[in-house]
Amino acid sequence: MMNRTESLARKLCRDVARQQASRREFWVKLADLDVDMREEAIVAALVWASGRNWIRVAGQPAHSVVLTEEGQKIAGRH
Repeated sequence: MMNRTESLARKLCRDVARQQASRREFWVKLADLDVDMREEAIVAALVWASGRNWIRVAGQPAHSVVLTEEGQKIAGRH
C-alpha cells in the first residue's frame, strides 16, 4: 500500500510532467507547481522522489525540479 509521502511524490512527478509539456529536460520552478515548501509533507515528497531518482532538485532551498527518465515513467510518460 502506498503511503502519503509516496503518493505526493508521484503526484509531484505528474505535475512536473504537465508543466514540462514536450520539453523533457525542462526545469520547472516549484512556484509554478503551486506547492508550499513550508509544508513538511511537500518537502518529504521531494526528498522521497529525489532519493528514488525520479526527480533532480536545484537550489538550497529547493526552487526547481526536473524529471529523470525514471520520473517520466512514474508520471506516465515513456
